[in-house]
Amino acid sequence: MDVIRGVSSQLVLFGHGISFVRIMPYLLPPYIPFLQNIAVVCFFFMSGFLISSSVFRKRKQGNYGFGEYWIERFSRIYSAFIPCLLFTLVVDLISIQLAPDLYSYYPAFDLKTFVGNLFMFQDFPYFFNKLTSFGSNRPLWTLGIEWWLYMAFGFAFLFHAKNWKIICFKILILIPLLIVPIHSLQGRGKGLTLVWVWGALGSLLFKKILTNKYTNIKTALFIALVATGLSISKLMRTKIAYGPKIGFYISLSLLAWLVVLHLWDFKLPVKVKKTTTFIASYSFTLYLIHYPLMDSFRVALANELSATNIFILSFIVCNLIAWVMASFTELKYKMISNFFKTRFLRLQRVN
Repeated sequence: MDVIRGVSSQLVLFGHGISFVRIMPYLLPPYIPFLQNIAVVCFFFMSGFLISSSVFRKRKQGNYGFGEYWIERFSRIYSAFIPCLLFTLVVDLISIQLAPDLYSYYPAFDLKTFVGNLFMFQDFPYFFNKLTSFGSNRPLWTLGIEWWLYMAFGFAFLFHAKNWKIICFKILILIPLLIVPIHSLQGRGKGLTLVWVWGALGSLLFKKILTNKYTNIKTALFIALVATGLSISKLMRTKIAYGPKIGFYISLSLLAWLVVLHLWDFKLPVKVKKTTTFIASYSFTLYLIHYPLMDSFRVALANELSATNIFILSFIVCNLIAWVMASFTELKYKMISNFFKTRFLRLQRVN
């Protein structure tokens, strides 16, 4: 999972980087799909797999409810999201000062959009459909989908309903929580909700597949190769990474390879494992800051450096800044989560 997360984060960075400065055109449409979109599909599968497996495990272990789940998800997401939203504000202000005529995100750079993003209302259909991702940080629309998936999933499985009145209340709350995930089935990021669901189902099937008497490494390898082949074929035919079919093929491929590696008892070399764990540790922060930073480099250095040098410099700087920021934010989320649990959950039990 660290390999998937680390590689996917770097692939998003690489894909957006070459798109910004228009180098390596053979790695861009119409030759192949956007690499960053393929990486986002992998992120959504991994998210569904890890979150659901964690919820099911904790639910079996004891008294685990929606309150504790919400605190964990809030701490995990917002420990990185709030600093990165402020980071976007600062970077965009600098970009406006340096090249006001080249800054193209003025309609999304205002207080209303900032606050809307803070509450995950970016691209929220019907009610907040005029709000988009804040400033130059265009990838934030995917975070909105993921947040509402988290909330809907957690509320559905962890809010216990004991009588019909509570059941009706639960349904009423679930309806607004499901608006974004359901809308995204046909709207922006078409298929990402299903990929998350495939990941969640994959976590349920994973142990059953491993313990099934008919499961063996040859069968799993065959399925992994077929699913990977179908994924590549579909991607190269359509040049599109978002959609129900391609999402299913990629999800099946990832699940099958996880089974293969587990049956193989594959162990990464220690140095490689440490490297992938390190890169994965700040991947979320990297995803949240890279776009405005790369865009500012493109604008500020367009007349100073070659396109290739801008790409290399921005790639390195994005990784360095993300690592430093994550050290003080994203990597502290468990401490933040424990703080809120001791304060609010204990208070709830006393009252």
